Order: sequence, then C-alpha cells, then structure tokens
Amino acid sequence: MGKKQKPKVKPWTKKRIRRLQRNDGLTMKLVTEYTMESVVESTASRHPKRVALRLFRDEESAITFGALKHAKDAIGLFLIEQGFEKGDKIALLGESCPTWLTVYFGITSIGCIAVPILPDFSAKEVDQILSHSGAKAVVVNIKHFEKTRPFVEENPDGLIRMEDLFHIPHPISAQLETKEQFTWGHRLDHLHQRHHRLEQGGDAHPQEPGVERRHLLGRLHQAQTRQPGALDPAHQPCL
Repeated sequence: MGKKQKPKVKPWTKKRIRRLQRNDGLTMKLVTEYTMESVVESTASRHPKRVALRLFRDEESAITFGALKHAKDAIGLFLIEQGFEKGDKIALLGESCPTWLTVYFGITSIGCIAVPILPDFSAKEVDQILSHSGAKAVVVNIKHFEKTRPFVEENPDGLIRMEDLFHIPHPISAQLETKEQFTWGHRLDHLHQRHHRLEQGGDAHPQEPGVERRHLLGRLHQAQTRQPGALDPAHQPCL
C-alpha cells in the first residue's frame, strides 16, 4: 500500500490575512518588521484577551496582550511628557516580572534605550553601570533601591518605582535613604506638593489639569514610526 499523502496546508500569506474578517470590528495588524513595537501591536490586535505575561504559578499576575499594549503605550506617553527623546537611556533594575518587561516595551516603543541591570550585582557594580551607560533615569524595585542612591542623588528627577510605576520627583527622591522610605515615596510627594501649594496661597486640593492626550499620542506615533531598531536576539532581556 502506498503512503497516505498529508493534506496540503494553505500558507498564511499577507493577502490571505488581509481577507480575514473579525467579528469585533477591529483591524488585524501584520508584523511588518521585526521590532518589539510591531510584535506587540500585531499580537494585541489579533489576540487581545490572551495571556501575554505572568509569573510562574501566579494566575493573578497575568497580563493580557491587550493590557500589555495599553500599559506600554501609557509608559511611552509618560516618558515623552517628561521630556525623554529617542536615544535616551533608561535603566531597569529588578527581578523578572511582568512589570519589568512591560516597562521594557514602553521604553523601546518610543525609541529610548533600555539598560537592563542584573539584580545580583553589588551596589558598587550597579553604580558603575549606571554611570558608564549614561542613563538618565532608573526604574528600580523596592528590594534594590538602596543600590541606586548615588545615581538618584545626581539625577533626582530620574527615579521610578517598578512595583507601581510611580515617579518620585525631586526633592523627595533625594531625601529617600532606605527601602522603607522608598515604599512610601508617593505619600511624601503628595504632602510636599500640598505644602508647596499652601505656601503659594493656592488650594491644597486643586483639580489636576487635563493632559493634551491627542498631542501626546501624535508625538508617540511619530517616535514609534521613526524607530529603526531591528529585533536582535542578542539584545533581548533575559526573563
């Protein structure tokens, strides 16, 4: 008896994908280039509810592709609002977690350069890497905050807490010395802003002015479309 022939599988070409119809009204995006941004955008457009990241045996830490896209876009918008530009370097210091990689995507999505630092390094080694890399900011978790104190003293506006992505600005950042103080940095910042408003004769609880989201989204799109970086396996984070 002759061997059974396997059924031919029709290849998924760009033309075939474009003809697919979604029942939710969304447009399917193709991976037109091998960049982090393109991979996240195309996957989120196809499978927004599928799990993208999570900690081992921790279902509550799961992040879907849709949530990943929104989070990295929000991070990109924040960085643009803070004045970061294409080519600026931002360090990452902390253990592997979904937030770590989300921040990595947010940083690279606007053309900035992520500088991963192994959490096993000593305080001296971390300080040397931060200084040598030319980083303008650091995203660090509570556990390793004290390793970044020399850097924060020289860059008081470049401190972001990894657990909740809270930006602790100057002068509060320069006053933090311990992990416990870093944990409650947002409360110190709130009290400082309230005290400053009272000194200026203003309201202690004013309404926050609205951000020009359309303008920021336009700048975000420009930054993303200008980013030429290819997906190089040698430069991927080791998670």
